[in-house]
Amino acid sequence: MRTLLLGLDAFDPDRFEQLYNQGQVPNLGRYLEAKGYSRFSVANPPQSEVSWTSIASGVNPGQHGLFDFVHRDPKTYALSVSLLPTQTGIGGSRFVRPSRAPTIFDHAADQGFPATSLWWPATFPASPESPVRTVPGLGTPDILGKLGIGRLFTSQPDRMEKRGRTPVELLERRGKGRYSQAVKGPVYPDREWEKVAEAPFLLEIQPGSSAVLRMGGQSIALNQGTWSPIFEVKFKLGPFLHIRGITQAILTSTEPDVRLYFLPVQLHPLKSPWRYASPGRFIHHLWRTCGPFLTIGWPQDTQALEDGILTDQQFLDLCHQIFSSRTRVLFYLLDHFHEGLLGFVEDTLDRVQHMFWKDHPEVVEAWYLQLDDLIGPVEQAFAAHSAKDERILVVSDHGFAAFDYKVHLNRWLLDHGYLASTSTQAAGEWKDIDWDRTQAYAIGLNSLYLNRTGRERQGQVAPDQAERLLS
Repeated sequence: MRTLLLGLDAFDPDRFEQLYNQGQVPNLGRYLEAKGYSRFSVANPPQSEVSWTSIASGVNPGQHGLFDFVHRDPKTYALSVSLLPTQTGIGGSRFVRPSRAPTIFDHAADQGFPATSLWWPATFPASPESPVRTVPGLGTPDILGKLGIGRLFTSQPDRMEKRGRTPVELLERRGKGRYSQAVKGPVYPDREWEKVAEAPFLLEIQPGSSAVLRMGGQSIALNQGTWSPIFEVKFKLGPFLHIRGITQAILTSTEPDVRLYFLPVQLHPLKSPWRYASPGRFIHHLWRTCGPFLTIGWPQDTQALEDGILTDQQFLDLCHQIFSSRTRVLFYLLDHFHEGLLGFVEDTLDRVQHMFWKDHPEVVEAWYLQLDDLIGPVEQAFAAHSAKDERILVVSDHGFAAFDYKVHLNRWLLDHGYLASTSTQAAGEWKDIDWDRTQAYAIGLNSLYLNRTGRERQGQVAPDQAERLLS
């Protein structure tokens, strides 16, 4: 048995069929012509982490446990990121898998076949006991254990205002064309206090809109508007302990002010404080053979683009680099793929559509064509090793559409008497919910819960009332 499961995140059937009718997607078009194309029902809700987990496990959210990007603890009403659940035990808190449902990769391994999962969402942290070879995708945190946000450094104090969600720090002048600062890292205990680890750097501006970034014994050449290579960042956590991460930087301006932007510092796959991938020898070999590549679950920095730190082209350049680094890994493994199951999720199209769907359809279309161009070489590499029972499956987690309006569900519940507020200026805000008078509440993108007795701490809806309330 030899099966390639190729995932294309947010591959919209309407857009695909339109391009097919125009004759622009010949490789994927062959599947349609061979009657190997169907529109499937999407998981409910149609969110990436929910749908990809359903595809991998074959079960719905009620069984695999992922319902939304945001989950809540019914005992406390505390909110958390569903992709990064933690468990407290001896030695403190640790990350655990967001879903415990067995996947198609687990089933293949149980039957004695090699199984590999590349950038599949909700697969962080790696399971040391699993024989499945795994490189995690969406849900992999940065070195701080969070979903990750970059940092902008500038030489001008009047540009110090926060840019959207992106923090901004002032570069310290060290002479003509020389600036210093430090990238912030994890918090660690220092005697009786907590201290933020830092990785200092020196930036030297050169003629011709270029610079040299000196950091941790490395000298990294920067050209304005061009991404640096991936490089290591070392944080010292006390006299005998340090932690390493990886990042990229881009010099976005040298005149009239200097601006330097860093991607979130990400887990170094060989030196991660948490189990990044498994088994260890697999990721060591992959990194040394095919690396480097970014490790955070959402490496396409949509936040920096939204905050006006990156230009459209700088964002797209980053997307192309991510696509290239990941497909390099895919083709390497295809060259050695003789048996078993190989799964690969390419999610850059989703991020591009989030940013360009409405105003730049030509950018979106170019990515559909790029994915179609990928299929031909993938098929050729797959065909190089024939097997008796072999197949290629191309799947997607959901489509895409314009985002024209949104609904504040808790405000709607408030206006219709299902939710109560402690505030006289009631707006349906989470912090103002009066749980003792609330029957239903909403969290995340589209999750709606009943405030049930016996489940929620201040539940108000009895079991015999639930069906009537839902109808």
